[in-house]
Amino acid sequence: DGTTPLILSAAMGHTECVRELLAQGADPACCRTTGTSALFFAAQGGFLDIACLLLDCGADIDAPSTDGGTPLFVACQCGHLPVAQELVRRGANVNSCMK
Repeated sequence: DGTTPLILSAAMGHTECVRELLAQGADPACCRTTGTSALFFAAQGGFLDIACLLLDCGADIDAPSTDGGTPLFVACQCGHLPVAQELVRRGANVNSCMK
């Protein structure tokens, strides 16, 4: 399904694992076959530190899943205001919509 150690670490909220994987060259833009990225899962889990790490390393802020959901969309859906605010502050598309 395309899950990588980086995606799994981001989804589980393991900040130090994410930091180490990125330091060792993990691709911050990697996606599962559903289009969901490490940033998507960090936003879904409300993991602000991980979202910032991924963005600082070049993660696509508006990378959509196959159904059009973006990190900002899922952060809002899950009620993670600090993550949503950071994504907007960094330029996320506030007008993105699902397919």
